[in-house]
Amino acid sequence: ASPLFWSFFMAFFVGIDVSKLTLEACKLCDGKPLHRKFPHSPSGFRALLSWIARDAASHTVMLAMEATGSYHLPLTHFAHAHDLRVFVLNPTRLKHYAHSQPRRAKTDREDARLRGAKIY
Repeated sequence: ASPLFWSFFMAFFVGIDVSKLTLEACKLCDGKPLHRKFPHSPSGFRALLSWIARDAASHTVMLAMEATGSYHLPLTHFAHAHDLRVFVLNPTRLKHYAHSQPRRAKTDREDARLRGAKIY
């Protein structure tokens, strides 16, 4: 099997709901979602990376976010520069995936969890 195949077994998944001012992040740790909000700024990106690193250890980190006009681009570039795998999800496909999942409400926290679960 390819190294990419095996990297999924040693992966740490993070879903991010990106908006103009904030990033709502959800780490999937041992099946439990852990949420935190960060500012959409370079200092917020560094804080997000630090928060992820606390639990990720030597795992490959995989970030999932929705294509949101241009709001997702700065975080995407930052993540690539720090050797994180980034999945930019198609909004239409993500919407259909969301409809197939049991959800209580549409919130930023739930959207972040859903993005992480989509690549999990």
